[in-house]
Amino acid sequence: MKVPLLITRLGIIAFKLIVALIVIFSILPLINGGLNVDIDETDDGQSSMDANSMRYDFPITITNNGIYDINDVTISFTIVDDDGNELVRGSTGNVDVPVGSEVELDFRMTINIDDLEDVKMEMVFNGTDLTMNLDVSAKYTMDLVNVGFQADTELTIGPFITNIQVHTYSVNLESEGSEHFMIVPYSFSCADMATGQDASVHTELSDNNGTMGNVTQQIELQSYTYDQTRVPITQEAYDRLIMGEYVNVAFSVNFLDCTSTVNGQFYYGGGSP
Repeated sequence: MKVPLLITRLGIIAFKLIVALIVIFSILPLINGGLNVDIDETDDGQSSMDANSMRYDFPITITNNGIYDINDVTISFTIVDDDGNELVRGSTGNVDVPVGSEVELDFRMTINIDDLEDVKMEMVFNGTDLTMNLDVSAKYTMDLVNVGFQADTELTIGPFITNIQVHTYSVNLESEGSEHFMIVPYSFSCADMATGQDASVHTELSDNNGTMGNVTQQIELQSYTYDQTRVPITQEAYDRLIMGEYVNVAFSVNFLDCTSTVNGQFYYGGGSP
């Protein structure tokens, strides 16, 4: 009676040992690089934006170089600022990667612009570097083993508006009947991601007597903008310009409720400066 019981116990122990060996040997390929995740956020990636969000689409290639099928591979991400504050969180769906195969996921990351309030100004005009934390999880060996690893990568957003210039050497004065305008050319560059979005420009002229005139214009962003503003000025300001004087100009670009201003000065009119 005791022999069958002993055989049963030995069978249970042997089964546990077999399961343990399967688990151990299934983990080893992962440690040795059996699971490879390649994120291509530059060559094939696409990006777009609207007034409320930015969307990044880029492929993630998962390669199984191990000796076991990998199931339920999930890639989660969080984006944090320099202080470690979480700005965005998301994840991909589950995917199975058979042994010796390569699977490509279309990874989509949507960032709400309001979530970037603390870095938005820097992002629009200078660009900002954020950290994207990746967490990859998967199952091995008939789902007996749960494995995962983490990695960090730098994510640069922006700048969207660069090289803002006001061309003071090309200003001109125009009159239409009793109305007078100072024509002020300007230029700036825009990132492809922001092309087609709405923005505004504001120009203000002043002299020693105060504000001479100002105007705000709505524009659609292009990859490169060279345009001009027509600033209405008073008759008194026009008379002073004809006589000749120094004029201060403040030119501003507003995008995503962020404003950058460049200042200049020029001499206009008769006589010597």
